[in-house]
Amino acid sequence: MKEIGVGVIGTGFIGSKHAEIYASLEGCRLVGICDVNQERLHAQCEKLHCRPFTDYRELVERDDVDAVSICLPEANHVGASVDCAQRGKHILLEKPLATSLEDCDRILEAVAGSGVTFTVGHLLRFDPKYAQAYEYVRSGGIGNIVQVKAQRNGMISAGYGAGRGTSVMFHVGIHDVDLMLWFADDSPIRVSAEKADGVLGSLGTEDAVLSTVKFRKGAIGSVGASWVLNDRLGSGVNASMEIIGDKGYISIDLGAERGLRVFSDSDGWLFPDLWHWPSFGGTMGGALEAQLRHFLRCIREQTPPLVSGAEARSAVAVVLAALESASKGVPVTLGS
Repeated sequence: MKEIGVGVIGTGFIGSKHAEIYASLEGCRLVGICDVNQERLHAQCEKLHCRPFTDYRELVERDDVDAVSICLPEANHVGASVDCAQRGKHILLEKPLATSLEDCDRILEAVAGSGVTFTVGHLLRFDPKYAQAYEYVRSGGIGNIVQVKAQRNGMISAGYGAGRGTSVMFHVGIHDVDLMLWFADDSPIRVSAEKADGVLGSLGTEDAVLSTVKFRKGAIGSVGASWVLNDRLGSGVNASMEIIGDKGYISIDLGAERGLRVFSDSDGWLFPDLWHWPSFGGTMGGALEAQLRHFLRCIREQTPPLVSGAEARSAVAVVLAALESASKGVPVTLGS
């Protein structure tokens, strides 16, 4: 098996997990990580035995770096993605693809001319619950899709921590927008939305957004996203989804308790993550590991990734339409 040299650009919450998983995967070598926070950077490099970089260009100019995970704030996605594509590096870009269709297209144009493997980190497609539901839908088990209904709730610490300069729809809701489009397998034609912003409005972001989508073949969908739940719930996030067909029904419920709960005098109730990046025995697994393994396999086998750039762009288009509708108070029609 050819060893693939990997770099990670941006090692905040999710980037640090990318780096830890790459460092443990067979057939992969974590060459280096890049971050502007030097204290965090050097601590992670010492832990993972890789090289530190404060300028990602120095990392991706190395001949032993074949692929990168870009885990930067979405405002920085375009420059890093274009630079990496021009240098012939395979790219896993954390969601969202970008926050405007113009920026989405700049990235996709750069990737199209480079010949590199490119995918966007819509992680939940690798969660076994959603993946099995998708397979059942595609098998015809519930017939034609009539409605997809989703709700995802984050904690208020995430709203205060990440809300400035972004939207709850890009940070939270786009997960379910991508899933809704994946399940429906149809083109959205109209989006309507309403927002609430009484708590986090001073940050320039919403408390919650509720959007509805009409699909070309007649199905409807709805996505609700919020991030104002009290952190004392201890769950980090809770979510649910219903997929209604003309011959059946699927329900996915990610309640606050997650199937495991722990209590301590110091921390109260905790509900550890069991699906996205659970860690045990010093190794991180779950959906994120499955996603990174898939990315590396696509590079080796030169096969299309599960999440295409075009699909990631469609999710951004729906989110932008929802935000426009919520702001203007009118439905927004999407182009073909």
